[in-house]
Amino acid sequence: MTFNQIVETIVGFIDKLITILVGVAFLALVYSLFKYIWGGKQSSKENSQLKSRLWAGIIGMFVIASLWGLVRFIGGFLNLF
Repeated sequence: MTFNQIVETIVGFIDKLITILVGVAFLALVYSLFKYIWGGKQSSKENSQLKSRLWAGIIGMFVIASLWGLVRFIGGFLNLF
């Protein structure tokens, strides 16, 4: 197995893993958003927890998208795609 094939295998695995992570993060973000909007009367502690969970979801989506872009850039640079 050549170095290029090893890198291609690793990049392919990471690409699939990032796709799964984006889906899970998006579902968690939507769930938190619905819970925040339609939660009814909640205590301020619950509201602050939901807000921090929403921010963490948004930041997480940004980080995951950045990693996906980095993998695509490296794959393009090494002519893997």
